[in-house]
Amino acid sequence: MTNRDVTVRIEWQSPSNATQFTQVSQTTRQFNTDVATATTADFGTFMPMTLREMGLSDPYYGMNTNVTPVYRITVTTGTDDYTGNNTYSKLVRFYEERSARKTLVAVRDYGMALPIANQVQLANKLNGDTLVQALTNIGWGRADGVAKEDYDLFDRSKWPSEALNFLPWSTVIWAQGVSPTGLLPEERAALKAMLNNGNSNLRNTLIMAGQEVARIHDVALTSTNGAVADQDFVRNYLRAQYSGATNPSVYNDSANQVPAGPQHRIQGVVINPGKYEVIRATGVAGDADPMPSVLRTTTGSGVAQPSHKYVDQIQPGGILRDSVAGVASSSMNYNVVYYAQDWRHYGRFAFEPARSGAQRMLLGALDFSNQFRGILPVKLVSFEAHQSAEHAVTVNWKTASEVNVTEMQIERAQVTTDERGEQVSAYEVIAREASRGTATSGSAYQTVDPTAESGADYIYRLVTVNPEGVRTPEEAVRLKMTDAQAAGYTLEVLPNPVVTTGRISYRTPDGVTARIALYDNLGGLVREIPVRGGTGTATISATDLASGSYTLRLEAAGGTMLTRVFTVQK
Repeated sequence: MTNRDVTVRIEWQSPSNATQFTQVSQTTRQFNTDVATATTADFGTFMPMTLREMGLSDPYYGMNTNVTPVYRITVTTGTDDYTGNNTYSKLVRFYEERSARKTLVAVRDYGMALPIANQVQLANKLNGDTLVQALTNIGWGRADGVAKEDYDLFDRSKWPSEALNFLPWSTVIWAQGVSPTGLLPEERAALKAMLNNGNSNLRNTLIMAGQEVARIHDVALTSTNGAVADQDFVRNYLRAQYSGATNPSVYNDSANQVPAGPQHRIQGVVINPGKYEVIRATGVAGDADPMPSVLRTTTGSGVAQPSHKYVDQIQPGGILRDSVAGVASSSMNYNVVYYAQDWRHYGRFAFEPARSGAQRMLLGALDFSNQFRGILPVKLVSFEAHQSAEHAVTVNWKTASEVNVTEMQIERAQVTTDERGEQVSAYEVIAREASRGTATSGSAYQTVDPTAESGADYIYRLVTVNPEGVRTPEEAVRLKMTDAQAAGYTLEVLPNPVVTTGRISYRTPDGVTARIALYDNLGGLVREIPVRGGTGTATISATDLASGSYTLRLEAAGGTMLTRVFTVQK
């Protein structure tokens, strides 16, 4: 079948009316297909917007900085012998990474109000409150659309566990409560994938505090405990082995109470060496006393050492028991700091009432991670590729610093599609540039690939080479070559929908006189914006535009080069 129309329509669902949808974009392209095989159709990229960006409030999520409204994506194919399966729709919601530090803080039951009768939910909330306050105390602000965006706050109780994906973040800080089932299997799998996504140049990091984690999951698999048994997670990722409970099992400092009771402390070994922290009940009505776990470090790749030890355990018969209170480890791809206590139980010393133990424990874990994080050969500011002629691609990149780099290479691979799906060819080096930056300053680079083919789908990749010849892939972009008419043109408008003001980004070949024309949904010309050859931006005000769908056309050489559809939403 030749020249078959395929249309993709994207709409967002009103949080207050599930039957109301507002169109974001609609694109129709033609494809040739063999009816006996599958065909992959590429419709480019789509950037979902969060509830806060769109000025929307969801009854469940509020005006969340990271959560989008529900989007409906509909694919419609042309007429054929059976029309019953020509349209397919899917409802999706996204959680978007916004942290400048690429850090996710995972809590549970965070927004609940006291009093809370459920002891598990109460512990979850108090752990989350303590961790967020510790982050505030060290000067980190959450991504809330108002202040700086140091970390993304992710409430696991408001997201389906089967849809967890932590790969966009390089650091996850985890607050685990006292749930008798511990971490969900999907949570453990997502954390493992995130850790394995690191490398020796930039190790990913997990910082976790939870007194029940090792106790629940460091058990042998049986026919009935498959949802909780996960010695691989505890011993190979957390690098810990559960030894037992503390002695006494309620490890609660009461030295500052009247009458004074015994102290129950931990002392830093690798993290905050020699410094003490007290383990203390919160005193919140209904909250359980601290009952931390005693650990042993495990063998494996890299290094694993005690982060802290228990110093006020009762030693029966004077025989020293296991006393490891936490493990700090670093391996080839990741760093992990695991504390066998809950965040809410790190108390305040009487002589330092302004600083919580959670703040010091958090800082110590972050310092350990940074110490073993790895050194990036290149700190990239930008890396992009665009079609600059019918058979040419220009690759630009800019660095902020370069450490131990002798050469930078641009590689190219081609993406093809067959019955197995998309296939990526081997990378080939198409350009080499000597390093011009230093450890404190970067440089700007440009190279041109004159051998690209019209219609081909490419991946361009930046690779650094050190003096020993070790090659490190740094960044990659994908580019679909167009025909001669549209070569060298780009056109985008963000945000979409436009609420008050939109930003138009465009590119035209040097020396070309063009214009950007705005049309309403009836095809009437609303306004036009003259542009000159090269790259530029323009703004579009929605003040005098009615709500609805509009079309931008980049027009040059007597024709329309590119078209973009956007929505004005007031």
